[in-house]
Amino acid sequence: RNTFGWRCGYYNSRHPISTWNVCCGYFEVEADPEHPFSVSTSEGLRVIAYGTKFNVNAYDDEPFIEAVLEKGKIDVIRNDERIRLEPNKQVVLNKESGVFRVSAVNLDEKMDWRKGRMVFRNTPLEKVLKRLEKRYNVEIVLHKNSNAEYKYRATFTNETLEQILDYLKQTAPIEWSARQLSSHSDSTFVRQRIDVYQR
Repeated sequence: RNTFGWRCGYYNSRHPISTWNVCCGYFEVEADPEHPFSVSTSEGLRVIAYGTKFNVNAYDDEPFIEAVLEKGKIDVIRNDERIRLEPNKQVVLNKESGVFRVSAVNLDEKMDWRKGRMVFRNTPLEKVLKRLEKRYNVEIVLHKNSNAEYKYRATFTNETLEQILDYLKQTAPIEWSARQLSSHSDSTFVRQRIDVYQR
């Protein structure tokens, strides 16, 4: 049995592997009853797969951990609680409260990052910006001057960040500005900050 740290990517295996400190990953696993495949996160969440295709998101800066099942079956375990997930469903763990929530899910929206696409289906602006932060490795700060909620339906493939922000600007009352890139004393660059203003 191997143990390894996983950042964000795709994994296909016929062999038993245990993973730890997962941030995000898509897994295709063949059934092996004697050596079940398991994925663990730093928050103590464990996913056991029994011949399946599933996705895990467990970013440190997010308040939730999410597991999405495309095919097969998985058990999601934390402490003494165990949930059997069905295909086309997701389980979300609130890190603060420790409460699980199971719901139906749009697989295109959750899985298409593997194909280099970002799919949004009735997705709130805040969640769109979070996805953009991770995709383009920038810091996006949302300034809201109203309680209005704007949701988006779109698919992006090769667009630049600027093109996507301009698209968002066309469909909701927002403006955005990017701060000048700055560098540290060792010549490495600070992550660029983008301010989005919702009127």
